[in-house]
Amino acid sequence: AVESVAVEKRFPNQVFIKITERVPVALMFAQSEGKTRFVHVDKNGVLFTVNGTPLSSIPLLTGFDAEIVSEGMRIDAGYRELLKQIAEIRESNPAYFSLISEIKVAVKEYGNYELAVYPLHVHARVLTDAELNEAALQTMLLTLDVIYDLEPNVCEVDMRRGATSYKVHS
Repeated sequence: AVESVAVEKRFPNQVFIKITERVPVALMFAQSEGKTRFVHVDKNGVLFTVNGTPLSSIPLLTGFDAEIVSEGMRIDAGYRELLKQIAEIRESNPAYFSLISEIKVAVKEYGNYELAVYPLHVHARVLTDAELNEAALQTMLLTLDVIYDLEPNVCEVDMRRGATSYKVHS
């Protein structure tokens, strides 16, 4: 849970220690010793645990398996851009993540991925491209409001590749 430590000695007999803690941007499930548990992920993809209950203001990130070998392990570099995007949203407007319960990474061929976002108070998932920013979340939530006014039985909204469509429960 420690990102960095700086030790400074000042003449004649003073020592200053500066500890910077990791800031979690997402929560993941991880396997360790045959048990599934929560781990936090920082914006650089480092997995770490924090004692106590997980923060409720960070999204659950699913879609890939994480087998913890040791504390400080990093997730694949291909997902670090997503973590940086989540960190930027948390810094500018963290209220968005109080409306989202889960972000699922759907791995495609050739190393690309798409996202399935699960809003908290809507029984539908939103399929979107890998780009996650504040404007995309605003559009997603506004689109959900409009679609649910027209059709309350929506189970999936597809916002990939610049077009929007939806499926209805059968």
